[in-house]
Amino acid sequence: MNESRFRYGVYSCGYAIENASEPQALTVLKRILHEVEGHESGWPMWMVPDGRMPERVTVVDGMLECFLNDDQVFDDGAHSDYWLAHPAGRLMLLRGYQDDSKIEGELPPGELLDITIPIFRAGELALHAHRLGAHLADAGAQVHLRMTWRGLHGRKLSTWASGRRMIGPFYTSMQDEATGLVAVAYDAIPNTLPEIAQALVGPLYAAFDFEPDPIIYSQEIAGVLRRG
Repeated sequence: MNESRFRYGVYSCGYAIENASEPQALTVLKRILHEVEGHESGWPMWMVPDGRMPERVTVVDGMLECFLNDDQVFDDGAHSDYWLAHPAGRLMLLRGYQDDSKIEGELPPGELLDITIPIFRAGELALHAHRLGAHLADAGAQVHLRMTWRGLHGRKLSTWASGRRMIGPFYTSMQDEATGLVAVAYDAIPNTLPEIAQALVGPLYAAFDFEPDPIIYSQEIAGVLRRG
């Protein structure tokens, strides 16, 4: 993995399904992961590369492993996912910040963090867990979700990707890392997405000493669902 792609910072996310069904064969798990890919964005979480992409999914220590780093199209951390998937329903993904991507134009890398993108990603994460849970879990099974952001120190909250919102220039993180955790029944996820997003993203905002109006979660999650 080319770690220089992530030099400005990364976020990681993942989840674990409690009491998942008997571990799937890795070939079956790969097929299921392809089936449950999200459509909320053009770069979905746990994307399984197809024949048009040079990358492939490999097996390591009984897990599926993939590093998406198509140099012919993208060369930044925001489009350089590293992910793992365990057949017992445990998944992890590492990705750079969209705020640092060259594709976004003249944004200064390592300096900004849009206030709405993390909510969007939290929604994507939870919906992926819901879809995979439908394959691996019994009704009511708990899913433990986690999001961690690193490389925050000195960044300022911004609305570069969500210009309809207004925010002052003075919300700056004095810490380098923040983590949000939440546990929820997988089949309750669709009806509790704003609450899940608040639990996951709230600690990130706290790192900037910022407490948004709670309505932001339901408004941004509505956008996630429209695109899904």
